[in-house]
Amino acid sequence: MSINLIIDGQEITAQEGITVLTAARRAGIHIPTLCRVGDKNAEQPCKLCLVEIDGDKTPLRSCMTIVKEGMRVVTTSDQLVEQRKERLTILVATHFGDCKAPCNLTCPGQINVQGYIAHIAKGQYEEAMRLIMERNPFPFSVGRVCPRFCETRCRRILVDEPVSINHLKRFVADWCMANKIDLKLSREPATGKRIAVIGGGPAGLTNAFYLARKGHQVTVFEAMPKLGGMLRYGIPDYKISPKILDYETSAILRLGISVRFEQRW
Repeated sequence: MSINLIIDGQEITAQEGITVLTAARRAGIHIPTLCRVGDKNAEQPCKLCLVEIDGDKTPLRSCMTIVKEGMRVVTTSDQLVEQRKERLTILVATHFGDCKAPCNLTCPGQINVQGYIAHIAKGQYEEAMRLIMERNPFPFSVGRVCPRFCETRCRRILVDEPVSINHLKRFVADWCMANKIDLKLSREPATGKRIAVIGGGPAGLTNAFYLARKGHQVTVFEAMPKLGGMLRYGIPDYKISPKILDYETSAILRLGISVRFEQRW
């Protein structure tokens, strides 16, 4: 069933039961909003979609107000502009982290999720891999055992389901390995400083990786006969293949890192 209403002096026909915001969008009338994705609202409303409706003393949220027959709506006025400015001021003042995607903020490694997915979408797999390794030198292993906290906060959930962020990371890592890609990771000029890293597990190798990229001469002292620590000796092989781990640790060592195995004190 259709009903008639007027928005900004324009008479439109809308489907019964939809919101003023949806009716306006379908009619090509813009109402500003930051929290509306598809037909769903965020948990915390932005309150920018306020409109004035004849018969109501205060502006109403167009994303929650259902259209009615004969309704008269104003989407822009001096009062609405001032209220939106005030609301934006509040949002900006308390926007901690909003300039980053929620998936990025939820990631313990703070990987630039939206960045490497954009590279993958363009077929720029090497660039995606380099961007991942800016924050995580173990994309092969993490791509297989990551608990995927990022996907729990993916904005796509508001529409249907999260982007397969972790599988994309694993895909691009495996693609680079299958195609024998040399990422040619950058390294700063040598500093002449020597650093010993105790333990060749994920924490120790991560330290060695970033220290080597800073130009330091790094030696890893490992008690076991192979590198990997918990990744090799604590996680079953069906989760992380030893061949995958060997390839991954070799890629880290190519930065010029030395290793001394079976070192105990």
